Amino acid sequence: MPREKLLVLYQWALLLSTIGSSMQAFSASMDIVTRASLPVSITLAIAALLTYWPWAVFPLFGGILSDHFERRTIVRGAQVLLSLQSLLLACFHTEAAVLYIMGTTGGIIGALSNPAQLGLLRDLADEKYAQANAKISVYNQAGQIIGVTVGSLLFFQANLAEVAYIADAASYLPVIVVLGLLPKTMLTSMPTVAECTQTRPTLKEARTFLWQDATLKQVLILRLILAFGASGGYVAQRLLASDVFGGLKTYTWFTVINSAGVLIGSSIAARLFRKQQPSVRGVLTGAIGSLLLTVATGLSHSLPLTLAILLGGCIAYLYSSEHSTPLLVVKDGRLRERVAGLMQATTMICTIMCNLLIGLLTLVIGVLSTEIVLGASCLLIMGLYKARVRLREKSLT
Repeated sequence: MPREKLLVLYQWALLLSTIGSSMQAFSASMDIVTRASLPVSITLAIAALLTYWPWAVFPLFGGILSDHFERRTIVRGAQVLLSLQSLLLACFHTEAAVLYIMGTTGGIIGALSNPAQLGLLRDLADEKYAQANAKISVYNQAGQIIGVTVGSLLFFQANLAEVAYIADAASYLPVIVVLGLLPKTMLTSMPTVAECTQTRPTLKEARTFLWQDATLKQVLILRLILAFGASGGYVAQRLLASDVFGGLKTYTWFTVINSAGVLIGSSIAARLFRKQQPSVRGVLTGAIGSLLLTVATGLSHSLPLTLAILLGGCIAYLYSSEHSTPLLVVKDGRLRERVAGLMQATTMICTIMCNLLIGLLTLVIGVLSTEIVLGASCLLIMGLYKARVRLREKSLT
């Protein structure tokens, strides 16, 4: 089967998988909040920590795993495990402890398989990686809009949250089938045990490589600052819905707007990359726009205005991300997955810190003031960093 057709099938399979996982994620988060015994902000901060911490640790090991085993086998195994987990949630989603545990185990599975999944897409898309990555983002966000809408109807209107978990379990099957169609000639051959022993790069080597490349280093730092200031939606948006805009049902609008914003941003990026290459300037422009709109969210007291601001913030965040992702792809196959795992881990640490900080600050100054403080602080940090980079560049010339 031609490479182009396989890529299209893979994209459609990911769309179905995203619809299912979005239904599951929405139902799980609503189950957690409605069964909270602690203040909602603390409950959400704990849930965010348990969900995200595996992504700060296990991508490092995922890169090593991807160096030693066939990437297709890793990804297919992860899909099977995630499907089984969703079936368990369908039976035990009324238990808060189960929701927390499954959030962590799902994160571990996803984090371990993510470097292999990135490498698999690189093999499948070849030189069209940037365009394929942007297009898959479009499919993912369309799937999230559908999944969240259906998940909300099942949870709030029909009281059938377990259906969302069952649908998620079934949604992994198309990806498993498509991966089985990939010929071995299309996949990067794995090194032998002897080659791994002789040439295996350490995490220290990957870190050194990352830090010595001026472009990689600058893009990564900008992305980390952006993640720390504008990736706290897990906690912030649920609090905005429940504390400011009348209840958890409003959160459905937030999730749909998020997906619509990323869908629009992905579409813009996909069109732009046909005519221009990703750039550090694009990363910076999107990051500044996203942080400014984070501040604007804290200044808004109107739901329609807040949703409009969130839409723009998602577009700006995605614009920055879609510029940074291709720039951070390492062509050296020996180092690619380990560097990707290292970058994923550091970005997720900032995301965890952002959500925890929002959960704690909200208890003191409220969610609106927290958004203002966090966005403005990161804008200042980003400005100081760019000023330092420019001064260093001038001194070298």
